Amino acid sequence: MPDDKEKVFQEKNLDNKPVAVVVNSAGMLGSYLVELLLSQGSRVVSFVDLEEDGVDSLLKLREEKPLSVFEKKHLETVLENQEKISYFFYLPESVENLRKKKFPGSVEIGFLKKILANKKAKICFVLDITPNSFGQISEDSKKLFSSIREPVEKENLDLRIVETKFIYGPRMNLERQDVLTKMISSAVYKESVKVSGSGDLKLNPTFISDVVYAIGKSIFSSSTSGKIFSAISGEEVSLINLTSKIRDIFGDVEVRFVSSSKPDDFPREERGMFERGDLRWSAKVDLETGLSQTFRYFNSKPKKVFNKPSAIVVDENVVNRLPKKEQKQQKTKTKKKIGLLYWLVSLVLVFFIIGFSSFGVVYYSLVKIPKAFAFLQKGDFEKATRQAKSSEKILFFFEGVVVDLDSVFSPEEQTSVFDKTATSLLIAGKACQALGKAGEAAEGFSLISEKILKPESQVSLSHEIAKIKNLLDEAYISLSEIEILLEKDPSLLAFLQKNASGIEENLSLEKIAKLRSAILQVSLGVDLIPVLTGVHSKKTYLVLLQNNMELRPTGGFIGSYALLVFDKGKLIDFEVEDVYEADGQLKGHVEPPEELRRYLGEAGWYLRDSNFDPSFPVSAVRAMWFLEKETGRVVDGVVGVNLFVVQKILESLGPVEITDYQETVNAENLFDKAEHHAEIDFFPGSKKKKNFLSSLSSSLFEKIKVSGKTELLALGSSVASSLSSNDIMLYFDEQQVGDL
Repeated sequence: MPDDKEKVFQEKNLDNKPVAVVVNSAGMLGSYLVELLLSQGSRVVSFVDLEEDGVDSLLKLREEKPLSVFEKKHLETVLENQEKISYFFYLPESVENLRKKKFPGSVEIGFLKKILANKKAKICFVLDITPNSFGQISEDSKKLFSSIREPVEKENLDLRIVETKFIYGPRMNLERQDVLTKMISSAVYKESVKVSGSGDLKLNPTFISDVVYAIGKSIFSSSTSGKIFSAISGEEVSLINLTSKIRDIFGDVEVRFVSSSKPDDFPREERGMFERGDLRWSAKVDLETGLSQTFRYFNSKPKKVFNKPSAIVVDENVVNRLPKKEQKQQKTKTKKKIGLLYWLVSLVLVFFIIGFSSFGVVYYSLVKIPKAFAFLQKGDFEKATRQAKSSEKILFFFEGVVVDLDSVFSPEEQTSVFDKTATSLLIAGKACQALGKAGEAAEGFSLISEKILKPESQVSLSHEIAKIKNLLDEAYISLSEIEILLEKDPSLLAFLQKNASGIEENLSLEKIAKLRSAILQVSLGVDLIPVLTGVHSKKTYLVLLQNNMELRPTGGFIGSYALLVFDKGKLIDFEVEDVYEADGQLKGHVEPPEELRRYLGEAGWYLRDSNFDPSFPVSAVRAMWFLEKETGRVVDGVVGVNLFVVQKILESLGPVEITDYQETVNAENLFDKAEHHAEIDFFPGSKKKKNFLSSLSSSLFEKIKVSGKTELLALGSSVASSLSSNDIMLYFDEQQVGDL
């Protein structure tokens, strides 16, 4: 082992990649998490026990990926010598160590406060609360949780906890003693499946990929520090039904009932110091699909895999840090296997990069990012997605090539042009990835609009919402990774801005932070769509049509109003009314504010002047009160719009025909038409203005209902733009909506 003063991880490409440390990484959960982190562009440092099954797989993976594998006994020394740690994952202990009754936290937890606190790492502890076959939670898990308390409270660590329970999938260790593993193991070994009691005991099996996604999300999402999250599937199944599914998938299996006590849960009060958080995560892999993948994996394995594991003997020099020369030789041998043709192509690329332009690949790849970003801003989400996805593939391909070239042509102890180029390409690829996901999510909103506006639509609202949320989460994670890479090496930003036209306007830490914040807000807003559209209970909203040609504190005089009615996720009614007709129904007298009396000469106060306070929530509540007193209608929220909003909608959808008036209204003549019809024979209570606005609104609504995907996307972009410019203002009674 190297001297403590030596920097252990001075390997190439490390300085420009976030470092993720994974403790207990050889098992199923660890291997999947390591692969996820590597795919996200992290440099992974893995700690294992030699007895763990799966060490050999990690060593093989290390040959091709930026992965280091160390024995756990060197954990403290290695981490002390690592300058920066971005992420730290502590996974549940292996079956072998639990069998030996090793306490997992006895060594590791003690140095958290002196190492991880100083390095400002984001920490995730995975807590396994799976009961064994006797219904008991592992004492090691309880002790581990208790040991976290002191360093978290005293050192203010950026730490979150993820609970797991009954994880299964390919690579699972069949030696575990919980009831789910024993049932799967019995099926694999062609033994009888034991079912406890009457078989009505309920389990929540969770597939490995879903668990790993939840763990990653807990680290990469914002506002997760100090919270405890669940990565346990909501799909509940009884033991008898689980047995039936195993039979269906794996063939005829003997079932034997045995008496057993019910599993108890890990006491909630022991976790009271952590706030319960919501990752907005749900398991995607259903039980039948997960079991099928699991059994396919074990069926494809040689029989020896099913034998009880023996100790895996790995030379300590291999598990510990390899000397520089040995590493170089190992990498070179691996590269030689790729073939002569690959290196000939690579050499051509080298001369192209160096001869044509020092950073030609970066310039070529990044030039598309401003275009994709511009398309996204304009609302052309389809083009933005297409542009970003095509660039993403190119960027990640060249990043891999440049990393390989770096390992062959660059001095071992020196950061090379290839190294910087590779990281720049990685950042660019992540940027395209984020733009592509955001574009796809925006396209998904057109399907949601179709569901809401078109009664015949067969679109599943819940499915599209879940899909959009996943896309937004992936975009958020990609932007977070870019931010980390740029913060670690600020010179990369200047490098990128110098070598790609237009990138300086679209890639900055400030812009990335704003974009992440916007994505987070949209993601939170998506959750509210079922609430707003009356999926569970009918919703009615008052729309104040404010004429901004006649100023009022919230944007314009209320000449007309509309009522929107949603039920079961669909818009079922939309009607426009003349405000004077409603005001004429007010029983009694309401004294107006002094300013309204003095400056406008109003003797009474009505709905038309309800927006006399510049605070829209205050004016909205007052408008709701007046509407109820005048018409008896009770609403759940208020939307304020002006003629600029109508104009933007016309720009998106094109002109509309108003057959009642035999006129065509477009974005250019809207204001003239509205003013003309408002002045003809107008007096309080007149139907003239009501009829024109009602006809215009009805025509717009009918056009929206028959609009295609492109028009709906443009409409969504117009609404978003109007919200940003405060031409649309919102108020809702629902607390959850109002808080957002």
